[in-house]
Amino acid sequence: MAGASGINGLNTVNAVMLTGGTQGSKVAEFQVAQLTPLNTLPTNGLYMPFGGVSFAAATPLSPPPAKPLNIALTPLLGGLFGNAGGVLGHFQALISSNPGLGGAYDFEICVFNPDLSLLSCASLCSIADSAVQCSATGSNTGVPAGAYATVIAYADPTLVPTNTVNVGFSMTYTHN
Repeated sequence: MAGASGINGLNTVNAVMLTGGTQGSKVAEFQVAQLTPLNTLPTNGLYMPFGGVSFAAATPLSPPPAKPLNIALTPLLGGLFGNAGGVLGHFQALISSNPGLGGAYDFEICVFNPDLSLLSCASLCSIADSAVQCSATGSNTGVPAGAYATVIAYADPTLVPTNTVNVGFSMTYTHN
């Protein structure tokens, strides 16, 4: 005998869960892939694209790029023809250990135009002292058609952390 049917779930056909983060200490032996107290803004934030490889903005390149490298950005597509824009929201971050007493790591979402010029950045959340996670469930960031986005993590300029950490994060993207 079968039980009663459950309540129908929400229709999330237009929403996806995006994830990303650092690549761990083994990869860090070969490139800047962990969040450290040296990751500061405006020049050395740790770019973490969705599903990609973390990349420090100040990784030496010759000649240095005038704009962020597209390997650190994720194109956000959606809609019937794949290029409709949408909204990013519901950010969650978890780090492998706390930043250190009196220290903090901050997270931002930055959106770039198709030509890689900066469109906007918005603060998401901060992990401080003995905490290892933060969230920004109430904030939403609009993404126009054809844009790119990345999460940028950095040492808080007034609450300098002492511990190097790995990062994992998730964020929803609801396309138009």
